[in-house]
Amino acid sequence: MYSRTSVPVTVDGYDFPAESSFAIHNMGMGRYAKEWGFKDDDIDPSAFRHERWAEEGLYSRVTTHNVFNPLGGGQRRCPGIVLGQEEVRMVLATILTDYAFEASEHHDMDFKAALTLGSRYGAWVKVRKTSEYLKKCGGGSEYSSTGSTINILFP
Repeated sequence: MYSRTSVPVTVDGYDFPAESSFAIHNMGMGRYAKEWGFKDDDIDPSAFRHERWAEEGLYSRVTTHNVFNPLGGGQRRCPGIVLGQEEVRMVLATILTDYAFEASEHHDMDFKAALTLGSRYGAWVKVRKTSEYLKKCGGGSEYSSTGSTINILFP
């Protein structure tokens, strides 16, 4: 990703005039262990470690400083970003149509308050494959299920 400054800037003690051009290495930024808060020998930043997003303040720190920016930004951002977002919506719609989700008895919820109220450590839910139609059961509306129930953790 390339960027051009509109005003003079200082980066790590180096002064750059307005209209300076920069090449930004997105893949390198996303794997910079120091910015992610890891020691170089502690963990491989390129390893899949989804719990890193649950750590207090990490998400806001890396998004505020544009450390994790896989699709670029501004006028030169990824042209497929809208297509990718629509694909995610379609997959979610399919999952929510074909499966029923219920609260699990695994643990009590621990909430954290921010701008909105959310789960501090994720939420255990039961997932059941549903039939193709809604079935009325005992006066209440429930999904008729087929197959087994599994418990999964949504972070």
